[in-house]
Amino acid sequence: MKTDSEFWCALVLLVAFFVFQLPSIIKAETESAHRVATAVRIQGTSPKLDGVLDDDIWKTAPLHEGFRLG
Repeated sequence: MKTDSEFWCALVLLVAFFVFQLPSIIKAETESAHRVATAVRIQGTSPKLDGVLDDDIWKTAPLHEGFRLG
């Protein structure tokens, strides 16, 4: 019967989807939910916010990574 085979095909695809999503779900749960970025006061000329990181101040800026939209 065509309906039975479509059901089993859909079920296999659904299970495969969740199996492939499992590693990312586990990783997301083990990572810290709270990230902290510390602001640093600079002396002298402020950087130009133009999307180009060629100002000298960017060379001393702390690296912040691991943030994501929630």
